[in-house]
Amino acid sequence: MKQNKKYNNKSRKKRIKKRSRFSRDSKVIAFFVLAMVFYILSKTVICSQNVTLSMRDQELSKKLSQTQQQVDQLTSQVNSLEEKSRVLGLLNDKVAENQKNVYIID
Repeated sequence: MKQNKKYNNKSRKKRIKKRSRFSRDSKVIAFFVLAMVFYILSKTVICSQNVTLSMRDQELSKKLSQTQQQVDQLTSQVNSLEEKSRVLGLLNDKVAENQKNVYIID
């Protein structure tokens, strides 16, 4: 019988489940806190990225407008150089007009 009691005590010990260190409520709270930290960090990173992209967008818009102004200036210069009188004025007397279509450069 003594062996039977020892055996029963061992089997009882095995049947008892170990309790975890943390209760279910503390696990839920820890998960909630981790979720809040992740949310705050991700929101901060996204906002800072948004500001950076906004500044870059402004810089690119400024460069685009400057480039467009340069293109407009060059276009107007080309158009003014295309005029017949402008070209003849630059060459002075070195050009002779023949039949109003053909120009002979001396």
